[in-house]
Amino acid sequence: MKYKLLAFDLDGTLTTSEKKISSRTREAIYAARRAGCTIALASGRPVYGIMPVAKELELESLGGYILAYNGGCIIDCKTGNIIYDKKIPSSLNAGICQFAMERSYGILTYEDDCVITNQKDNRYVQIEAGINHLEVKQIDHLDTHVTFPVNKFLITEDPETVENAIPDVRKAFPELNVFTSAPFFMEIVPQNIDKADTLNYLLKHLGLDISELAAFGDGGNDINMLKHSALGIAMANASDECKNAADYITADNDHDGCGIAIEKMMTGEL
Repeated sequence: MKYKLLAFDLDGTLTTSEKKISSRTREAIYAARRAGCTIALASGRPVYGIMPVAKELELESLGGYILAYNGGCIIDCKTGNIIYDKKIPSSLNAGICQFAMERSYGILTYEDDCVITNQKDNRYVQIEAGINHLEVKQIDHLDTHVTFPVNKFLITEDPETVENAIPDVRKAFPELNVFTSAPFFMEIVPQNIDKADTLNYLLKHLGLDISELAAFGDGGNDINMLKHSALGIAMANASDECKNAADYITADNDHDGCGIAIEKMMTGEL
C-alpha cells in the first residue's frame, strides 16, 4: 500500500452520527495498520475528547498519533509524549474574550479537562461539551480568568452569525487563524495552525513524504488537509467546498465511508 500515513477527522468522518466507529471501518483501519500504515486522528476536539477514540483503536498499544485543536498539539499515543504544541499568545486572550462578550457571542476554551465559557446554557456550548464528554463551567468574566496560554478559542453561535462574524474576527486578530469546523463553531487558533501544516510536521517526524499521506474529512477545517494530501477523501455528507477539495468522494459517515475508501486503497483502486 503506497500510503503510509492515514489522517482522519473524527466528527462527521471517522465516527457516525452516534459518535461511534463502524465495525467495517474499524476492521479496515486494522488491515491498513497491518499493511504498514500509521494512523493519525486529526480533530478540532481537545486531547481529552479524542482519547476515547484513540483507545478504541488501540493507538496506545499499537501506535498512532493525536492531532488535537485542529493541529495545535500532537501526541504520540504509544509514549504519551507531546511532540508539538502551539498556543495562542496569552496577551491576546482578554481581547478575544472581550470581542465575543461585547457582541453577546458564546465563547469557550478548555481548562483542567473542562469547558469554560461565558454562556453555560448556550446550545452550541452544550454540543461541544457533549461531543467531548466534558463538564461545563460558567466563568462570567472570562476575559480576566483566561490568563494562561490556550490552544484555541471557540465562538459558538448560529451559522448565520458565525459566517457574518468571521471577517470581523480576522480583521481584529490578523495574527491568528480563524475558520469554521461546523456551521455553528468558529475556531480561533494560532497563525499557521491547521491540520495541513501540522501533518507536514508529523510527516517530517516520521520520515515520510507528502506522497505517502491520505486524509479523510467532511468540514471546513478539513479542506486544506484534503488539498495538501496525496489522496484527499471527502465523505458524501461533506460540505460542497470540502468535496471540491477532495480527490475522491466516499460514502457518508453513517455508511462506512472511511472503511470503503480504505478497502479501495488496499486493493489499489485508490
